[in-house]
Amino acid sequence: MPGVIVVETISSRLSEFAYSLRLKNIPEDVVNRAKLHILDALGIMMATYDLDDVKRVVNVVRILGGLPESTVIGHGFKASAPNAALANAVMAHSVDYDDTHLGSGMHLSCTTVPTALAVGEMVNASGKDVLEAVIAAYEVNARLGLAAPWLFH
Repeated sequence: MPGVIVVETISSRLSEFAYSLRLKNIPEDVVNRAKLHILDALGIMMATYDLDDVKRVVNVVRILGGLPESTVIGHGFKASAPNAALANAVMAHSVDYDDTHLGSGMHLSCTTVPTALAVGEMVNASGKDVLEAVIAAYEVNARLGLAAPWLFH
């Protein structure tokens, strides 16, 4: 189109990277590590679902209502995907046992895993799709964290 200037932004590059990521192109050790992070995050969520601070957040999520799109782990109900991700992220980080990306200081699993699971459940994604989303989110967030180390904690 004449007169149109297309500017590639960092956001567009990261978005394209995440969108085009495919499991078949990821090294097996990275895939296995991502699976371990997912299991670790789920274990922490299951271990912390009944802590008082978690119950407070879950109560707010319950009050907010919304479409029952995604499971709030350990509480027997579904909430909107964003609110389920929030409650599950609080569980994943509430005892600070989640992973830390040392270069950036970011706790990647407590945000990426609950979000990927909530959105995956909402859209009926396959396990492969959720795993790809987790790997893409780890990579994008780690790169952002490395660009501004220890400013995202």
